[in-house]
Amino acid sequence: MEQRVLTVEGEKKQLNNNIIKLVPMINPDGVVIGNSRSSLAGVGATNTAALAFGGDITTFVANTESWDGTSWTEVNDMSLAKNSIGGAGTSSSALGFGGDPGASTTTEEWNADFAYGVWATGGSLNTAREALAGAGTSRSSALAFGGVDPSPAVTGKTEKYNGTAWAELNDMNEGRNRLAGCGTVTSALALGGSPANTPTRSAKVESWDGTSWTEIADLSAVKRFLGAAGASNTAALAFGGEGAVPAGETEQWNGSSWTEKNNMNTGRILLAGCGTSTAALAIGGQPSTAATELWNGTNWTEVNDLNVGREGLGAAGTTTAALAFGGSPVRTNTELWNGTNWSNENSLTTGRERFASAGISTSAIAAGGQTPSATTATEEWYGDGTLSENID
Repeated sequence: MEQRVLTVEGEKKQLNNNIIKLVPMINPDGVVIGNSRSSLAGVGATNTAALAFGGDITTFVANTESWDGTSWTEVNDMSLAKNSIGGAGTSSSALGFGGDPGASTTTEEWNADFAYGVWATGGSLNTAREALAGAGTSRSSALAFGGVDPSPAVTGKTEKYNGTAWAELNDMNEGRNRLAGCGTVTSALALGGSPANTPTRSAKVESWDGTSWTEIADLSAVKRFLGAAGASNTAALAFGGEGAVPAGETEQWNGSSWTEKNNMNTGRILLAGCGTSTAALAIGGQPSTAATELWNGTNWTEVNDLNVGREGLGAAGTTTAALAFGGSPVRTNTELWNGTNWSNENSLTTGRERFASAGISTSAIAAGGQTPSATTATEEWYGDGTLSENID
């Protein structure tokens, strides 16, 4: 730089009138062995936050790197390797479009502000069912129980998932559909529902100990299409559901009895629940299909709605990191909750409603349900990484 200032008059003038800052090259170790890139795209609003993606080494590449004002960091690749690509946006929200090969029309969206995941096909249930319930802590540790089989007959069948296959376990004492579930594979509850494939309702609750079901104290009122949350068979919350009308009643279980708590702000049926007995979410349902309410152990508070209102959906996670998926009418839609807002995620492969759901926001499961017929299909949610999806 100093040599050019001293020897080239035009450049000396430019340098005297401008401030030029030198920053490290992308991937210097790779450059040393010939892995420099050309014809790549770059976006960013400042010199301390930028994104570089695509380009050509000796072949087209999909590499993406993020600049923080000091150094470059490799992040998730584009879906397609391309060079001569167009780009627009910022380091956290950008578009990459066009480029080679083949004068591409493909557009990809980059969003670094939230985690993303994908649904993958899992092992099928042994018995096709809809209107069943689920419990569990991950995509490799879940229970599915109750429901209506294709005959159609109400069933009490219970199956356990280990991440690969479902195994049949001891049935519930009374077959029920349109019920709710919560807990883990060794400590769960089955709440309310219908003991027949008719508009009947039940207040029954059964407790699962990892081997068998035991009838425990009933809910205070008969209900179906209710929601539930809880980490075990000794601490749970039951809310909403249909008694005589869509209800907002809330009851808390302490391992020996149910206690009535403050009602939800909006009574709903066909809703989903997740969390614990002292910190839970009530999501979607009918009639207020996009509504989300937060339980703090004492009261329900209305928080931001789903982007897509639904009923008969599934949910997994906590009050600060949750997943809502499936449901009617948009049966494939998946949304992620960050404690404040819902953001759209990659969709289920098989659209469904009234199915078994379980897990957390990064590791969840959707099993069975109405597709519109009863199905054995299971999908596993893998929810880590940074969003880079094809929006062609």
